Amino acid sequence: MTIAAQAMKITGLNANLTGSEVSQLLSAYSDGTLVSDYVKESIAACLKIGIISGTSETTQAQAKRLRHKRNDDFTAS
Repeated sequence: MTIAAQAMKITGLNANLTGSEVSQLLSAYSDGTLVSDYVKESIAACLKIGIISGTSETTQAQAKRLRHKRNDDFTAS
């Protein structure tokens, strides 16, 4: 997520997060409290922009979902 968040910054895609938004976005997931401090803002930014959405309504395990979204978004037609 940190790499995706950095790419968002480089390309000008800004989530404009407040501290309370970070907490609110992560608290929607049962494993949101397990997120390391250094990556909380990156994950919240990816959630807000819609790059990730969770593997279920309450779980934030994202590697597979992010990979599929990347392939869908960047596959040439």
